[in-house]
Amino acid sequence: MLDFDQIKNIPKGQPMAIFGDTNFPVGRIGRPKKIRKEFAKRFKALLRLLETSHVWLIPNAGTNSVVLTLLRAINVPYTIVIPYHGYCDKMMSSSKLQLYFALKERQKSHVLTIGEEVNNILEEEQAILDAEDFILDRAPITACFYGKYPTPYMKRVMEDFPHKAGGTLLMVDYD
Repeated sequence: MLDFDQIKNIPKGQPMAIFGDTNFPVGRIGRPKKIRKEFAKRFKALLRLLETSHVWLIPNAGTNSVVLTLLRAINVPYTIVIPYHGYCDKMMSSSKLQLYFALKERQKSHVLTIGEEVNNILEEEQAILDAEDFILDRAPITACFYGKYPTPYMKRVMEDFPHKAGGTLLMVDYD
């Protein structure tokens, strides 16, 4: 994941933006289970080591669905940023259920919808870019989680964020 020497130089107690790939491995047996278990262990250790005060994220299938469950488990407060009205309508039922449970944690969770309804795919993409910028402006630490075969979304994040993210950028291969 990351080298301890890299992590110890990062300021402690800061908010963190989290962006994850949508193709996080699913499955209850074999390799996917092993990857999820190892990711959970390392992710929790990273947040504890950095003493993360708050997490900002855009919900999506895959990594962020797993991250929401872990944040609830270790009591780290978080803000879920919805890019536009209707964004969650396209989510799979399992992702909606995970989001529902994440939102039930009223003491440590917040939800912001920052855009209006969109009319086409170009407006959707722009709303997502605006939500990313909104989050990046609020978190001095940004962590991006991806696997062996990043999706086009994650490839764009990996290209753009080194120029956009202020502060510390952690690009983490969970595979």
